[in-house]
Amino acid sequence: MDSVFYAGVEKWRWTFEGGTPRTSDNKKPPCVTFNSPGLHKVTLIYSNGVAVDTVERYANVLPPPDVDVGPDLSVCLEDTVLLTATGATKYRWFPTIGLERSGSASTRLVPTANKSIYVVRGIDSNGCEGLDTIVITRGALNAQINGVRDLCRGQSVTLRASGGVRFKWLDEFGTEFSDTQNVTVRPSETATYRVVISSGK
Repeated sequence: MDSVFYAGVEKWRWTFEGGTPRTSDNKKPPCVTFNSPGLHKVTLIYSNGVAVDTVERYANVLPPPDVDVGPDLSVCLEDTVLLTATGATKYRWFPTIGLERSGSASTRLVPTANKSIYVVRGIDSNGCEGLDTIVITRGALNAQINGVRDLCRGQSVTLRASGGVRFKWLDEFGTEFSDTQNVTVRPSETATYRVVISSGK
């Protein structure tokens, strides 16, 4: 927006559409905060005690960047977490304790608290700022297997695992035979199956 100052003027009346403060009687108005992006009309009425004139300009208020660090996470003890933010060109993470890098879009950390909150501030090419927050909860996964335990010879059963992101199924000899969440097996005799579940971070 243009700067407007006139010699000999005795009174000024600024009006900022959608701004806070909305008005000012100072020659040089204070810093104004606009509540929404877009064009906002700025009006200056000034007087030298004899004549009155009006000047109108428009302030183009840019929107903040849509900074996104993804959903909150639940991780296992000692898991390494990769945090990645998008939506801006420059980033700064807070707090910085435990972070591999605090000034980049992506950073790694190993949470040391049962619940950690991290904030990322993103700045776009226009210098506008946006924030996002992520909560990381650390603890053991609630691993479960569901499926019929008793069946007749020759029948198949689907075993369904839950409580994590990655899955590794093992037979009774410790041999891995699937990495999917659910498996269908047809044992010829009584058999034992195990699944290793991880958060995938």
